Amino acid sequence: MPAQQNIGDQVKTGWERAEEKRQAKLDLVQEQVASGSLVIRQMTDEERSKNQPRPPKPGARPRRSFGR
Repeated sequence: MPAQQNIGDQVKTGWERAEEKRQAKLDLVQEQVASGSLVIRQMTDEERSKNQPRPPKPGARPRRSFGR
């Protein structure tokens, strides 16, 4: 007699699917770096000065804090 599985064991949440997709992309990048087809380098000072971090959008709500 085969073991029964709950449907909840088979269905993944949206967060779980997104996390798997993210992990697959990271694995692909790691493979490309290892094979030499992708090179990750540090930004030069010139590039860093041209690409400053963007300030937060005005009126943006702060993130919720769950540790109240």
